[in-house]
Amino acid sequence: MKLYNWAFKQWAFKKLYEAGQGVARIPVAKGEKPQVEAVCTKPLGARVSRVRGKEEKLEVALEVPPMVPAPVQKGQTLGQGVVLRDGKEVERVPLVAGEEVARATLAHVLRRSLKLFFCPSL
Repeated sequence: MKLYNWAFKQWAFKKLYEAGQGVARIPVAKGEKPQVEAVCTKPLGARVSRVRGKEEKLEVALEVPPMVPAPVQKGQTLGQGVVLRDGKEVERVPLVAGEEVARATLAHVLRRSLKLFFCPSL
């Protein structure tokens, strides 16, 4: 039993993002809102060694499209978050839409276009 406990003490889970935490904002084509937030479905991280003098570097790569078409449903899969250790994949977590974005109406698109035309700095 001591060996079993010792082995578990050698490793820890390094959490990079919490479940439900936003990791990216993705533009929405023809949506009422210009962007939608991509959130993690479960904690994004990896197990790291607790051995002294050995600091492990973890990186997160987001595999998301450059733009998603409207409408976007809450919980719709938008991409994946990949945890890398020394360039190798360690864990992969789905990223979903944190909010719903409806398709923009013609009036909404015209209003947005006029605002961009007359007030480009806003």
